[in-house]
Order: sequence, then C-alpha cells, then structure tokens
Amino acid sequence: MKKKFGSLSVLEDISLSVKKGEVVSIIGP
Repeated sequence: MKKKFGSLSVLEDISLSVKKGEVVSIIGP
C-alpha cells in the first residue's frame, strides 16, 4: 500500500502494520 501526495510518499509499507479485520482511517491534507 502506497499513497503519494505530490512527490511525497505517504503510508509506505503501512499495510504491514495493519492487522486483518482492522479498520484504519487516514486523513491527510
């Protein structure tokens, strides 16, 4: 999972820390 805002990489490898069944909400600019 990888999101990019402009040239900034966000949430890189975040999916590795997300357990199955968890709901993660990310609010960005």
